[in-house]
Amino acid sequence: MTDVFAQRCLIMQKQRFMQTNKGILKLPRSLEELNKIEDAHHCATAQNVIVQWREYLTGEIGEILQNSFNFFEPDI
Repeated sequence: MTDVFAQRCLIMQKQRFMQTNKGILKLPRSLEELNKIEDAHHCATAQNVIVQWREYLTGEIGEILQNSFNFFEPDI
């Protein structure tokens, strides 16, 4: 029984549904490369959020103070 089962396993191994052999399988990226890409993405996203918050706060402060001060009036 075990001989038949072993033979069947060898036949089935040759007819795999998906390639799982790491020697043949080409992965899209290595783990180190993926970590570098993710770190760069997170740094860029954090910088983008900082810039957007700065623009939002500047706009809000200008909108609140526009009734008290005229920022666009030239000095004469």
